[in-house]
Amino acid sequence: GRDALFVAVEGAEDNREQGAADVRALAPTANDVVIGLAASGVTPYVLGALEAARASGALTIGLANNPDSAVAATAEIGITLDTGSE
Repeated sequence: GRDALFVAVEGAEDNREQGAADVRALAPTANDVVIGLAASGVTPYVLGALEAARASGALTIGLANNPDSAVAATAEIGITLDTGSE
């Protein structure tokens, strides 16, 4: 949520159901695009958000740093960012 932009919300990224609920609250439609971003490609919150967005008919795009990630596979358009090693 908005508060997380300024203060860390520990553990929020591990809540798949909350990601889905947050997207459903926005009521996306087929006229919307939802982009999920997770460096690891397996963040539960992002996966839940993408699943809810797809179910609503929105176009989904997943960005991750790991090839063959769950985020890229869950989204209709999966993009792997070649950022190299840390």
